Amino acid sequence: MHTEEVEFVGSIGKMSEDKKSIASSQSSSSAAALNVIRFNAFDEEPRLGQLFYIFEACVIAFQNMAVSFRRLNWPLPSNILELINDVFRYVGFSIVWSNEMLLVLVTIVLGVITVILMVGVVICTILNEKGSSAVPILAKIINIAVVMLSGIFYTPCVSVFIGSTQCYTVTSDPLSIPTIGCGTTMRHLMLVIGLIFLIVLVPFTLLIRLFIFSHNHKKEGIFTLQTGAFFTLLLIGSTLMQIIGLILRTQKLLIAILGTIIYGITVLYTLLLQPYFHPLGNTIWSSLITIVFICYFIGIPVAILDTSQIWDFQFLQDG
Repeated sequence: MHTEEVEFVGSIGKMSEDKKSIASSQSSSSAAALNVIRFNAFDEEPRLGQLFYIFEACVIAFQNMAVSFRRLNWPLPSNILELINDVFRYVGFSIVWSNEMLLVLVTIVLGVITVILMVGVVICTILNEKGSSAVPILAKIINIAVVMLSGIFYTPCVSVFIGSTQCYTVTSDPLSIPTIGCGTTMRHLMLVIGLIFLIVLVPFTLLIRLFIFSHNHKKEGIFTLQTGAFFTLLLIGSTLMQIIGLILRTQKLLIAILGTIIYGITVLYTLLLQPYFHPLGNTIWSSLITIVFICYFIGIPVAILDTSQIWDFQFLQDG
């Protein structure tokens, strides 16, 4: 009888340990699901992920060319250059600079989204540390939104948030004339709000890109980063050129020189330090940034010679 009781107690203890093991496994699984800022938002679809990152690279490079076309006197007929600039305005959201109410609306919307995502990441990270569970779909949405904010929508957000500064950098040069109403209380308020959102956006996205990236070759493929330094460098350069391009918009030569230096350093980084594990990833990004570099480099002689007048004259002659 005593032996049977011992065996029964032992079996209960074993069952208890099994339950603890299952509970621990479930807790670990829940915690893993909370890793919302992994920068592999398309894990379930590797092919889609690769296509997305290629698309992202092309869009980001295109956005970084915008200042060179918008501020430098490119040797193109004025109507063609204006058409190209219109495309850049829509892709980079600088189109909102042409409408005061639109600028206010988009500033508030993008700013609120940025703050919500930052709070969401903080909450999910805290829950992850505590091993609590979260709604998987919510984690997925935050994950994808953060990827988009720190990638394709980063430069447009910067462009929108600094839009009001054009009112405070006016010179005697006609090119510095702002495209929105200035001198009002609303404009002063929107300047402050925009700069606050910018202060929130820049550190948040830089920290995300610097410290959180994937080493998983199967999921990230050719875009598996060794460190987050490359994207951080790219975002810093993009931010500087957006600000310089607006505040110093009449200084064409300075914009061209600074753009050449900034993107020249970025190209050298990709060529020499090879930030991606896969050679193809380095090739794609170095090629795209080289194109951006060329846009600013060509801008140096263009700014000096003011060849736009020559091309306009030739275009009229041909017509």
